[in-house]
Amino acid sequence: MGWLDAYVYMTVRKYGAVYNVISSEARVELTAKVVDLRNGAVLWQGVSAASTAEQNSSNTGGLVGLLVKAVVSQIINSATDASHPMAGLASARMFTPRPVNGMLKGPRSADYKKD
Repeated sequence: MGWLDAYVYMTVRKYGAVYNVISSEARVELTAKVVDLRNGAVLWQGVSAASTAEQNSSNTGGLVGLLVKAVVSQIINSATDASHPMAGLASARMFTPRPVNGMLKGPRSADYKKD
């Protein structure tokens, strides 16, 4: 591993369907850090999450409608592993260079050291 200069450590903090009384969601939460292999210094760290609840904003049907929707969502999330696409979204959010909590731009980027 003499040609490596840094390593990415990633931890999956949450993965799977979560059922609450009036809601259900597939949720993924990640943490990551880039460590300099020469001296162990943390060069960057970030946190990212994605959830199917981000797409479910409608609140029609009253309490009974919310309960039914939560049960149906839980069944779908569990049967289809809805967390898998959320993991891709959380990972993309984590490693896309951006000003807030995103991965740093590296030396091969045209925007390196410009922010």
